[in-house]
Amino acid sequence: MTKRALSVLVSCLLALFATLAAPARAQLTFTLQNSSVTVVQNETASITATLLNETGTAIDLNELVLSVDPPLTFDPNPFLNNFPFTINPGESFTGVLFDIRVPFDAPVGTYGGLVSLNDLNGPVTEILPFTVNVTATTAPEPGVLALLLLAGVPVGMVRLRVRR
Repeated sequence: MTKRALSVLVSCLLALFATLAAPARAQLTFTLQNSSVTVVQNETASITATLLNETGTAIDLNELVLSVDPPLTFDPNPFLNNFPFTINPGESFTGVLFDIRVPFDAPVGTYGGLVSLNDLNGPVTEILPFTVNVTATTAPEPGVLALLLLAGVPVGMVRLRVRR
């Protein structure tokens, strides 16, 4: 095969790949307002995001892609209930994207997660990391609970006598 024939073959292959390549995907600018939150055990934290469509085409959102380290869990209902289905060109939206739930027995520490948004054809945002710092629940000392219970018994007895 001559150099000219090889050059023509390579040019044809490049042209073929260029026509078969998927068109450029419209992307949203995606930022988390609070990418690091501190949550007490047995509580919930909300993660807020802003989406901005700087493209010339409307983008239809249909999926929140989210992962978080166990034992934490997430609730996607803020996205499903509050976010618009379509972000038109030039539009932006800021709102609660999802909630993170911390179980009462979650070990104190830092947990990580990843979030992105998809349309019907795949990702329309970059994958953003977030962190959740879990702190211990403050419970009253056992002596305080005992005093409260003991103080409540005489009040209950007085109340019973008044009713009779």
